[in-house]
Amino acid sequence: GKKKKREEEKVEANGGGLLQKPIIPTTVETAPTVVSQGVEQRVMHNPTQSVVFYNPRADDLFRPLQGAPRHPRDAQIDTPKNCWTGFIQEDHTDELAFDTNYHLFNRGKTAANPSLYSMKEKECSNVQMKEVVQMGNEGGEGDGGEQKKRKRKRDYDDPSLDSYEGPWRIPDVIKNVVLPEPDEEMVAKYKAMDDEKKKKKKERQEAAEEDEEAAPSKPPVANESTVFHGKEFYNYQGKTYIDIPNVLSSKIDDGHRCYLPTKPIHTWSGHTKGVSSISFFPKSGHILLSAGMDNKLKIWDVYNKRHCLRTISGHSAAVRSVCWSNDGKQFLSSSFDKFVKLWDTETGECLGRFTNKKAPAGIQFYPQNNNEFLAACANKKVVQWDARANEIIQEYDRHLMAVNVVQFIDEGRRFLSTSDDKSVRVWEYGIPVDIKLIQEPHMHSMPAVALHPNGKFFAAQSLDNQILVYGATNRFSLNKKKRFTGHLNAGYACQLDFSPDCSFLATGSANGQAYVYDWRTTRVAKKLSGHDGVCIGCIWHPVERSMLATCGWDGKIVLWNS
Repeated sequence: GKKKKREEEKVEANGGGLLQKPIIPTTVETAPTVVSQGVEQRVMHNPTQSVVFYNPRADDLFRPLQGAPRHPRDAQIDTPKNCWTGFIQEDHTDELAFDTNYHLFNRGKTAANPSLYSMKEKECSNVQMKEVVQMGNEGGEGDGGEQKKRKRKRDYDDPSLDSYEGPWRIPDVIKNVVLPEPDEEMVAKYKAMDDEKKKKKKERQEAAEEDEEAAPSKPPVANESTVFHGKEFYNYQGKTYIDIPNVLSSKIDDGHRCYLPTKPIHTWSGHTKGVSSISFFPKSGHILLSAGMDNKLKIWDVYNKRHCLRTISGHSAAVRSVCWSNDGKQFLSSSFDKFVKLWDTETGECLGRFTNKKAPAGIQFYPQNNNEFLAACANKKVVQWDARANEIIQEYDRHLMAVNVVQFIDEGRRFLSTSDDKSVRVWEYGIPVDIKLIQEPHMHSMPAVALHPNGKFFAAQSLDNQILVYGATNRFSLNKKKRFTGHLNAGYACQLDFSPDCSFLATGSANGQAYVYDWRTTRVAKKLSGHDGVCIGCIWHPVERSMLATCGWDGKIVLWNS
């Protein structure tokens, strides 16, 4: 009861009303504010608009378009695209049907209508041309709707054809010129000049014939002699210097890893003039053969005391190159005296003399039969000799200038030759027709070549101060990733050689240095300075890990090691 009385007192104090909070009226907007428009404007609704500012009715949204028809170009723009030029629809068809429609369209502007056959994979092999859509000119005749050309009718009765003499007729101005008749003095003068020319030509021919008759059938042969510089020819075991030492027998073909040579360990200086070529004994490398410009050949001891073992004199001009046989018991030498000579390594005796009256350059034994060898000659030919019969059995004469070098590839079945005509030709052995010609406008002459130990590549010394690498198997293409630059060889046939493990490539240079390149990176790995003039020769030792030999025109042969 007390609580009820208190509430009544409060109501009376407030003027008879209840205490309530002020109520604020709130309004809920069920739709956004829109602009009221008439029915005429709502009918002109644009279906391309993405935002509208009024409430259109459903009838207006689905009402058909009214007004002038759109341009076909605008309709093309609105079509869906999945590429820049339009819409590409994926299809599945067999190769024969595609090629047939492709060639028909290119030849006659016709193709099969793809909407008339199924595009399922199961039926793609049975696609047939059910309807041909003409893509050419309507109403045209002939294949592809092309219009038939009208032939030009010739009027053979036209009188102007009788006077037409063609585009090469003589103009009337020249035709009407009258030349003066020569007098007797002029005729006698020119007749005497002709007689004098004929007389001089006859004299030259007679002089050439007399020179040929007076000249010997072969160039003069130099006296052959040899000198052994050792104390004893046989050792206590009855062996000579060509026998491989027992220490090296176990190292042959052991697959050792090669390292960079760093310092010279010995220098030979027995030649009185420059040294043009050097070569280690096959497989073991225990002796070294050198060819000098003093017309001499020398054999050096690589191990032991490293002195000269034998000197051979048998050429009347500078010796250009040398080549060992497979077993090393014989070797060949070519000289500027137009002779190739076969020598016995042990005794220094001359076993054969071969000449075709032309200076030979590069020489090499046939790997499968050392009784035959090839010689690159200055008369644009590669000559194949039989050493037993001393006769030429084949000539390869497709080069246009002097041939520089020959190199056997593909296990002796083929060989390549380089020439001053800036080309490389590949031949089948015994067949005088080249199977591959490598000749490009940017190429230079390549006077030195080295075969990679795995037989898949060969490196060529290009005379534009770089070494190029070509394939040696089938395509013989240029390896653009392998290009060695840095040395100077313009004008010099600097010898180059691979290390036995294929990791380095060494070459001589015109500045007296030997450059050693890394085969993988093609960068200069080491420069060896040991000659005063041109370093013309550079070869790796076949057994030692880091032994290298170089020769130069200063008459020195330097042996390098780490």
